[in-house]
Amino acid sequence: MNFDTENYTIDEFLGGKFKLKQPKKGFRAGTDSILLAASIQLKKEDSLVELGCGSGAVLLSLNHRFSNNFMSGIEFDNTSYYYASKNLEKIGNIVKILKEDIREIPKNTSYKSLQQKFNQVTMNPPFFQNSNKKQQSISRTNARSFFNQSHDLALWFKTGNFLLRDHGFLTLIYPCSLLAPLIKIAETAHFGGFKIFPIWSKSGEDAKRIIVQMQKNSNKPTSLKAGLTLYNSDNTHTLEATRILRDGGQLNINN
Repeated sequence: MNFDTENYTIDEFLGGKFKLKQPKKGFRAGTDSILLAASIQLKKEDSLVELGCGSGAVLLSLNHRFSNNFMSGIEFDNTSYYYASKNLEKIGNIVKILKEDIREIPKNTSYKSLQQKFNQVTMNPPFFQNSNKKQQSISRTNARSFFNQSHDLALWFKTGNFLLRDHGFLTLIYPCSLLAPLIKIAETAHFGGFKIFPIWSKSGEDAKRIIVQMQKNSNKPTSLKAGLTLYNSDNTHTLEATRILRDGGQLNINN
């Protein structure tokens, strides 16, 4: 596959700290990807894997802050896998991209070596409900329109559990309206200690997105964090949003 300049854009993230080639059509990385990456804190020895890595925005954003940590991405869609591989190739051996259906990882014996390999897992799964069509991790093209919430999300969590070491962390961004089923599915997959971080567009508005961080085999209580407001009343970014989205700062989800 070759890049076709008529079918992709080159977009700047973190105030130009990195550029991302991504297709004009289908799933395109934006604010959610940067917020998700900003919510993750890696220790010196930590490794991380992203489920459904798309064109690589989250991994590139994380590499900006954690340039020496080993990271991996799993992506099934041919186009997204190709873009991710090209976007991340300059990083070298620090980031590896695996082309595979996320749901196949726990049951395929060839991936046994990945079991409990990672300290952290992150994901931005499709979230539309009420469809019986097969989800093929074209979460990057049409998967958001045929994702079977209760069934397929459970499989993403099953894979997350498989890849994580005991008491490792899983972090995702998701619609606030779907928090209840998300927590139920996560608990069934043996996650707990939920930290819920709302994202508001403006002060006084309902949160549409939440970042949720959880821990494998944790009995810690759930906590609701202060959250982040993205825009002032005049539609400019708040100071905290600017620190995250332009300057590449960390989102204080643990405070």
